[in-house]
Amino acid sequence: MLDKHFPSSPFSSLFLLSFGLLLLNSCSNSENEAQKKQFTSFADSLTLATQKHLVSNLNKAISSEGTPFAVSYCNENALSLTSEMIQENQIYSIERKAELARNPNNKLSDSYDEKVWNDWKKAKKERLKLKTITYSKENTFIFYKPILLGMSTCLQCHGNSDEISSVVSEKLATLYPNDEAINFKLNDLRGFWKVTKKLN
Repeated sequence: MLDKHFPSSPFSSLFLLSFGLLLLNSCSNSENEAQKKQFTSFADSLTLATQKHLVSNLNKAISSEGTPFAVSYCNENALSLTSEMIQENQIYSIERKAELARNPNNKLSDSYDEKVWNDWKKAKKERLKLKTITYSKENTFIFYKPILLGMSTCLQCHGNSDEISSVVSEKLATLYPNDEAINFKLNDLRGFWKVTKKLN
């Protein structure tokens, strides 16, 4: 029956090979999209949990010792508090990034970071909702989630000169001599979460 419809010839063999590769590629793309969707869901939950973890510990520091102490606490513990959230998921990495960063290690680091940031800035200017973004490149998934300055407490360290006390300003100048993360307002785009997963 196969010979009747597809007579043996170089053309029929080429057709069958092309069809097989097309089918294989289609299955591979479907599997990749499923993995991407699963990763996006996990990364969204991870960033939400990490944000709550950081805010909770920072609020405790402010309540117990005041904002100047919280600046030092954040300087010493922010990275470890973030890392705690992925100790059982070492195939992932999680970072906070920003165009105007307090810690220079949190600056935008590649063209993907810059594209996402610029797209969000444009959307914010046009009063559009900022959405999460997931890229797939070079056997890697990368998830981006915007961070908006959502609490008035944040202005004690990231607001203008009227909102940041002189004591806090001195502490920031000591710990972060190249600090750029000031003069923000409520609901400004402060930065973003970046979650990366290397695929097998």
